[in-house]
Amino acid sequence: MTDLAAPKKTVSVKDKLGYATGQIAESANFVAFDTFLFFYYNQVLGLPGTLAGLAVAIALVFDAVTDPLVGSLSDGWRGKRFGRRHPFMMASIIPLTLSIYAIFQPPAGLADMQLFLWMLVFTILARGAMTLLGVPYISLGAEMSSDYHERTSIVVWRQMVGYVASIIILGLAFGVFFAETPDYANGMLNPDGYRSYIIMTVIMIAVSAMVMIWRTTKFRDISRNANLTDSHPIRALRKAFRELKQALSVRSFSALFSGLLAIFILSGIQKAFTNHVGVFFWEFTTDQLFIYAMSLMFGIMIGIPTAASLAPHMEKKTLFLGALAASILVGAVPVLSRLYGVFPENGDPMLIWHVSGWTAMWALLVGITLVIGDSMMADITDDYEARYGDRQEGIFFGARSFSAKAATGVGTLLGGVGLDLIGFPENASQAGDIPQETLNWVALLGGPIWAPLSILALLFVMRYDITKERLKNIHLALMARGDKKDGAAG
Repeated sequence: MTDLAAPKKTVSVKDKLGYATGQIAESANFVAFDTFLFFYYNQVLGLPGTLAGLAVAIALVFDAVTDPLVGSLSDGWRGKRFGRRHPFMMASIIPLTLSIYAIFQPPAGLADMQLFLWMLVFTILARGAMTLLGVPYISLGAEMSSDYHERTSIVVWRQMVGYVASIIILGLAFGVFFAETPDYANGMLNPDGYRSYIIMTVIMIAVSAMVMIWRTTKFRDISRNANLTDSHPIRALRKAFRELKQALSVRSFSALFSGLLAIFILSGIQKAFTNHVGVFFWEFTTDQLFIYAMSLMFGIMIGIPTAASLAPHMEKKTLFLGALAASILVGAVPVLSRLYGVFPENGDPMLIWHVSGWTAMWALLVGITLVIGDSMMADITDDYEARYGDRQEGIFFGARSFSAKAATGVGTLLGGVGLDLIGFPENASQAGDIPQETLNWVALLGGPIWAPLSILALLFVMRYDITKERLKNIHLALMARGDKKDGAAG
C-alpha cells in the first residue's frame, strides 16, 4: 500500500509554477469555447443561434454526470504508480485535442441539422475529456497546501499563468489568424483563419498538460484521506451523487456553489454575445477587438494579485461579496452609456478606450471573485473532512467545474435563443444591414438585462460561514483527530 503524504503548509514557487502550467491547457480550451465557438458556428458557418446554443447546452447534461463522477473516481482512486489524480489527467490529452480540432473542422456542405449533430457530438466528447483533465487538476491544487493564505497563493499562480496564456492566444488569434484581409474587413468572419488557430490551440493544450503532469508527480500521493479504495466504475456514479448530496448539506458549499452557478451563467451569456456586440453594436475593427479582449485579460490579471494582497487583511467572504457587488454596477456602464448618448459614436477613435477602460475595471473585480472563490472552495474541503472524516476535493471541484461549464452551456443556449428571438441574421456582414433596435437588443442581452443573476449570487454567498478563525479551529480539530488515530495505532 502506498504511503500518503500530508499537504504542506508552504509550496515552493517552482512547484507552484509547475502546477500552474496546467492552466494553459484550460485557458486554451476556454478561449476556444467561450470566445470563438458560438460566433464561428453562428456567423461563419451559418448555424441558427438556437441550434448552436442547444448543442452546447445538451453537452452540459453530460457534464452534470461526468464532473461529479470523475471527481468521485479520482477521490477514491489508488494508483500504485501515478497516484489518484494523474491517471485521469494523462488519459485526457489525446481525446481532448482530437475532439477540439474536430469541432472547428466540420466537413464542408453540411446541412443545418448535420452541422448541429457534428457540433453536438464533438462538444460532448471535448467536454468529457476536459473533465478528465480539469477536475483532478483543480482538486490537486487544493491538496497541495492546508494553509489558509497559501491556498490563495496557489490559485493566484494558476490564474496568472492562465491569463497570460489567454493574452498570448488572443493576440495570435486577432493579430495573425483573424487579421484583416482584402476579402474580410473583419477577420473573425474569415473561415480560413480557424484551421490555423485550432492547430495552435491543440498543440498548446497537449504540451502544457504534459508538462504539468510531469512537474507535479511529487504531489501524486498527497492526501489525508485514509479510506482510499479503488472505485469500480459501475458503482462510481451512484457513489458520486451520494457524496454530492452529502456535500450540499455543508452550508458553505451549497451557498458558494449556488452563487458561482449564477455568476458563471451570467458570464456565459456575456461571452456568447461578446463578439456579436463588439463586431456589430460597437463596430470595432479586428485591431480594436484585440484591444477590447486585452482589456478583459489585463483587468483580470490586475484583479488576481489584488485579491492576493487584500486577502490577508479581510475575510474571504467579505472580499468576494464586495467585488461582486461593485462588478454589477461597473459592468452595466458601457452599454447603458451608449444607449443614453453618453459615449462617443461608432467610428470615433476614443470609443474603444472608453469601452475598454470600463471593461478593464469590471474584469479586475471579476478577477478578485475568481481567486477568492476558488480559495473559499478549498477551505470547504477541510470543513467537510471535519464533519465526515474524508477528503473529497474531487467532488467539490467537480461541482465547481460543472458550474463553470454551465456558464457556457446555459449561457450559450440563452444567447442563441435570444439572437433568434430578436431576429439577428446569420452570416451578417456589417452592422448597417441590421436594424438599430436589433443591435440595441444584442447589447442589452449581452449583459445589463441579466444583472439580477449577480444580485441572486450575492444573496446565495451571504450564507457562506467559514471564517479565518473557524478554519483555524477546524485545522486544530483535524490535527487532534490525526494524533488520536496515531496514538491508537501505536
